[in-house]
Amino acid sequence: MLYFLIISLLARYTGKMMSMSFLILFPLSVGAISEYILSFNRNASDGQILKRQSLIVLVLLILGGIVLKEGVICLIMAAPIYFVLALLGAFFMRSLCRKIWKPYKRIYSIGLLPLLGLLFLPNITQYHQGYTTKSLVIDASREQVFAAINHIQNIQPNEIKYSPIFTMGFPKPQSGMTVCTDQGSVRQIHWERGIYFEEKIIQSKAPEKLMWTYRFAPESFPKGSLDDHIEIGGAYFNLLTTDYRLEAINPNQTKLILRIDYRLSTELNFYSDLWVQYVLREFSDVVLHIYKHCLEGKT
Repeated sequence: MLYFLIISLLARYTGKMMSMSFLILFPLSVGAISEYILSFNRNASDGQILKRQSLIVLVLLILGGIVLKEGVICLIMAAPIYFVLALLGAFFMRSLCRKIWKPYKRIYSIGLLPLLGLLFLPNITQYHQGYTTKSLVIDASREQVFAAINHIQNIQPNEIKYSPIFTMGFPKPQSGMTVCTDQGSVRQIHWERGIYFEEKIIQSKAPEKLMWTYRFAPESFPKGSLDDHIEIGGAYFNLLTTDYRLEAINPNQTKLILRIDYRLSTELNFYSDLWVQYVLREFSDVVLHIYKHCLEGKT
């Protein structure tokens, strides 16, 4: 418990909650040290290690929610990598314990690895730009679909397709309205929990294409509305541009294609990108089905 508190608070203080030291070295060391304590000179089976590390990771995640006040979204995203690395650390330690035949207290120095990493390893955050695409066929003309994209409000719960991302804690959309301003056309977006931001339209070719960039203000995401580490426009993640393309299949049927370009800035972009791709594809599917429901009157 004390070890978790020290490492976690240091990671938060140094701004390295998304660093390799905290997300890789920490669970590795926890798995190794716990296995050393629990199974030194005891022939632990694979099943025993699996059960023990599952429980340990679960406890760590619960502590993260209580002590660090991490949101459910961050905890769920951290769970797979924590579990895999804790297992690797545990299996490594079991192999080591089978080769030594007396307690060797210096092994506990493994616990210093994440501490040293947080204090002395340089920031190796990398910029990564990616995109996702999703499409859906809607039984409506391009003109109707284009109008719906620019004007949809009072989205009801029964109009929103279920997705696991909502169980994780992501907010649901409520409305999206295009208005004319002195600076051009702007989409005004409202999500649950008081989330509000604007989308500055940079290309509009009715009824073929609509493209925008994003405007986020300090008040766009009220406190507690979204986990800090995944806040859009924050240090780790941002949405760059989004565009709809409308392809006519026939006069009464349209293929609506949604593309979202994004930016990642973490030390573990390879892992973070897996989650971003999943969440954005799920959210895109939800949004496309909202338009389908609106225009067809069915889910």
